[in-house]
Amino acid sequence: MPKIQSILEDLGEAEALFENQQTLSGTVKVTCVPFVAHRLLLQVLPEFMTLHPKIHLELELSESFLNIIDAGFDMAVRIETPRNSDLVYRKLAPNDLVFCASPEYLQKNRAPLRSPNDLAHHQLLMLSVHRKCRFEKSELVLGEFERYKTLTCENGALLTDMAVNGQGVLVRSIWDAREHFRSGSLVQVLQKHPLETFGHIHAVVPSKRYLAPRVRAFLDFVVAKAADWRI
Repeated sequence: MPKIQSILEDLGEAEALFENQQTLSGTVKVTCVPFVAHRLLLQVLPEFMTLHPKIHLELELSESFLNIIDAGFDMAVRIETPRNSDLVYRKLAPNDLVFCASPEYLQKNRAPLRSPNDLAHHQLLMLSVHRKCRFEKSELVLGEFERYKTLTCENGALLTDMAVNGQGVLVRSIWDAREHFRSGSLVQVLQKHPLETFGHIHAVVPSKRYLAPRVRAFLDFVVAKAADWRI
């Protein structure tokens, strides 16, 4: 098995040398968190595709943390805390979580929202991955309010739509909520009781001796553009 892996890597290096002498081409297979793709990558993909018309991007949107090595991905863009020594992480942006609700929901449900404990009187819309999130300067975690939920859903886009439609208090990344703040369809609540930062948005690639130039080009492009991802 190690010999086979070495042969594959040597072939990859030969391909890389060939690509260096030509216009970059081939497929870059990427897995990405859906809201990151919609809110952030969507802004920059057209420019990359114009710069590298012969590179084919294969983009899979998933909330799941796929094993990018086993699944054959060249790169992932996702929210994670670096921990796997087989992967290389490039930080793109912090991922602050916010509480928000629609003006209609707040008009309909007059229960106060002045402290975290007030969430017991509201429909909380959140992903299960956020249950361990802790309030700043507190031992209180979001999971303590799960028993009050009447809905469980693991699709962040659907939860956001439900909040916009007045169905509860949403816990969501600022990156997904900010467009709704600008339009007024959602407003931020519990601003004096923020959650601790829930990881960061990272570009993740397998730890190899090399990256094919087409993959390196996409990675470097995304990292450079991430500097413009401002709230």
